[in-house]
Amino acid sequence: MDTVFFILSKLVWPLVQPDALLLYVLFAILILLLRGRHKTATRLLAITGVLLLLIATLPIGEWMLYKLESRFEPNPQLPRQIDGIIVLGGTIDALASVEWEQIELSSSVDRLVAFAELSRRFPRAQLVMSGGSGDILSPDYREADIAARFFTTIGLDTDRVILERESRNTWENVVFSQLQAQPAPDENWIVVTSAFHMPRTAGIFCKRQWQIIPWPVDHYTSAGRLKRLRFSLMNNLLVLRDATHEWAGLLAYRLAGKSSALFPGECK
Repeated sequence: MDTVFFILSKLVWPLVQPDALLLYVLFAILILLLRGRHKTATRLLAITGVLLLLIATLPIGEWMLYKLESRFEPNPQLPRQIDGIIVLGGTIDALASVEWEQIELSSSVDRLVAFAELSRRFPRAQLVMSGGSGDILSPDYREADIAARFFTTIGLDTDRVILERESRNTWENVVFSQLQAQPAPDENWIVVTSAFHMPRTAGIFCKRQWQIIPWPVDHYTSAGRLKRLRFSLMNNLLVLRDATHEWAGLLAYRLAGKSSALFPGECK
């Protein structure tokens, strides 16, 4: 069932993301015009134009992301004893790294920075880097394999790190990390991932009854920029796509029984 869920998520999302829906509407308008239904086409075009104008001028995607990013407190107070630290994948382009023979990092590299910082702060903590391949077409390029090279480059002892390389999505990040780390119920574990991704991540950990301390990083939004007006259609559309993807993920994981809540917070 996990494989079916993974494949469906990869096949369905490209068909329903906001930019794809806009393209469908434009094709629908073209068909209406070809059939001589000019009045209906004009109305649909006017609605589409207004929506595009709103997307281009208002930070709608950032509003959606801010709700996610503000769900958990940044830099929470930590107990003196930390038994483990987990960082989720999404920070390294494994295929590009192999092709160009360099470590190619993504815009979410803040996760690795925080992971390295916390590992030095708690030198006795068990470390886990969870990242396989989420690419259906390139399943053999595992993020954890490249992460091992990255850790060596920055001087982090890889003997401390469990490299979980089988996961394909967030659910499997948690499941396979739990199988390899074997955490005890009374242990304190920190989880590092992007702030917008933390609610879905926390919901899975709660579902798996693994109590964790969320450590959100890689914040995209800022409260001071949420009221601005600036024309930027392409950028705003990309942000809206990412925000919609994460909210859709929250819904899908809840419906599939893989999360403890639709909008998870601290485990109860």
